[in-house]
Amino acid sequence: MAVTSVLGIEADVRARHKEMGERTRYCPSAIYDPHDPAFLDEASTRRDLAATLGRCVGCERCVDYCAVFPGLFVLLERVADRDPERMTPAQQDDLVDECHQCRRCVEACIEGSDDDAASVDLPRMIVRSMAMRLEHGHVSVGYRRATRTLSRRHAVARLPAGAPGSWRRRWGQLATGISAHRRLPERVGSPVRGASAPSAARTGEAAGVVVLTCNEGQPIADAVIDLLTRAGVRCQDSGLECCGAATLYGGDVARFADVASNVVARLSAHVRDGCDVVVAESSCAAVLREYLVDHVDRHQRDDAELVASAVYDVLDYLDALDGSPTLFDSAIAPHHVIVQRAARAGADDATIRLLARAGATVHAVDQPVGAAGAWRLRATNDERVEGLDRALADEMALALTAHPDADLVAESSLAALAIEERLGRPAEHVLCWLARHARPPKL
Repeated sequence: MAVTSVLGIEADVRARHKEMGERTRYCPSAIYDPHDPAFLDEASTRRDLAATLGRCVGCERCVDYCAVFPGLFVLLERVADRDPERMTPAQQDDLVDECHQCRRCVEACIEGSDDDAASVDLPRMIVRSMAMRLEHGHVSVGYRRATRTLSRRHAVARLPAGAPGSWRRRWGQLATGISAHRRLPERVGSPVRGASAPSAARTGEAAGVVVLTCNEGQPIADAVIDLLTRAGVRCQDSGLECCGAATLYGGDVARFADVASNVVARLSAHVRDGCDVVVAESSCAAVLREYLVDHVDRHQRDDAELVASAVYDVLDYLDALDGSPTLFDSAIAPHHVIVQRAARAGADDATIRLLARAGATVHAVDQPVGAAGAWRLRATNDERVEGLDRALADEMALALTAHPDADLVAESSLAALAIEERLGRPAEHVLCWLARHARPPKL
């Protein structure tokens, strides 16, 4: 029945788009390739953004995912002929600012299934739009400062200490563009060397180069290495400190090209040696998979494709390795767990399966908090973050009424901090929870 329904929706949407004419069709290589001369051209970018949004007209499949799509439909009610090409630059920019790169619209989109030239990838179009705005000065001073700060990992680590809302944090917001009202994540020092080293007696044939980027604290680093080692993976330090997400999503594509080049140079040698690239944060894994190839120089394209093909989210990686419940003790006492998820779709993904193998009865709350690229840390997004956090708190509180003693876990450290801020209850990264409930290693 689900398949029939989806096919019916798809046919209806395609019919509506056909009526809109050929102006809604575009070439992904022209609008997504940062090396294309038109990539930063304002007129071309705004025209292509309108064409991309035009393909979403008449389809409400993504209306509950974020504020972009409801905002689009509301704006079009005030636009002649409901034509996205008639939107003003300010209206376009307001929509773009709502996107926090959760990528749920990409996972759900039914466009382009039989024609690659018709594919809709709004997050990529948002990246181009932000790059154009940064290039032409259509962003605030605070936005520029936040992009510069988030692009430099050690600058974030040196932000003024203090409770959210304190005078130190307010002063820091003026200087850096980072919100004075958000709790800041702990920063990891040396991802693999700082964690327990794998014992030769417990390693297997699988080998992974571990990428723990800037939003991961030491407990998460320890949990990743612990879980991978128990699963029989020989872990190596990638030497990387940042995937470049904040730089990319902030629109600084020139700086991201340098980051991407460094990432490819470091990881390609590991991949050729037979290592998988295992990334602790799903949003960071998405950046390495989706954007490296486009943004490196052409002489690095082959290496970038090699690296991108070897990138795994650590939860997906553990799920694939652990087809049987070898990581977890089947006699473990049952737990109720409420887990926050951002971009994952479906009721049976890797997070749910791993938690279930660890003895958890799982209630999933599919509510992003703007963790990708540290979007939620920008002061310019304070009001938007408040809306996301209220929605998350409401969903979590509703789940807690049924299971008041449930453990609260999240798929990112920033989401865990958001839960603690709103509910006043401790929450932990899902990897830390899994590591605590894993079977003791064999000696």
